[in-house]
Amino acid sequence: MLQLPAIALPEFDGKLSEWPSFWQKYKTMIHDVDSYDMPTVHKLHFLKECLKGRAASAISDLEEVEANYQPAINKLEAEFGNPLAIKQSLYHSLQILKPTTGKRDDYYDLRRFADELDKICSHLTRMGEVLESLLIQELIQDIFLHIWLK
Repeated sequence: MLQLPAIALPEFDGKLSEWPSFWQKYKTMIHDVDSYDMPTVHKLHFLKECLKGRAASAISDLEEVEANYQPAINKLEAEFGNPLAIKQSLYHSLQILKPTTGKRDDYYDLRRFADELDKICSHLTRMGEVLESLLIQELIQDIFLHIWLK
């Protein structure tokens, strides 16, 4: 039988744009496992192990008992799973995206910028945003104008 490496549990620190990815991984690996195969209290333990920073603080008041698993999920979804808040966070990330370090010919810096821009735009597209909107076009034009003027 083929031995695959263990898959590490995902981590989430409270960054809104990372919630959908975290939740999808956690849900598949832990949340959707039948309670017969994994007791609910274990699911809560694993959830708390995955959370860092602001996300961990959001449910730190909940003891690790079975009855607190669904309230923990509800608190996290309410605080980090709001699609409008996630979109606003992504638009903010676009607005503060640093185009380059200042060297016009720095390929790696431009590559980093392009990758980050693509990541944000892809995330917005997956959330149903139309990137042909005037706001997005204006933001991207501002970014490229900033690069050109350096």
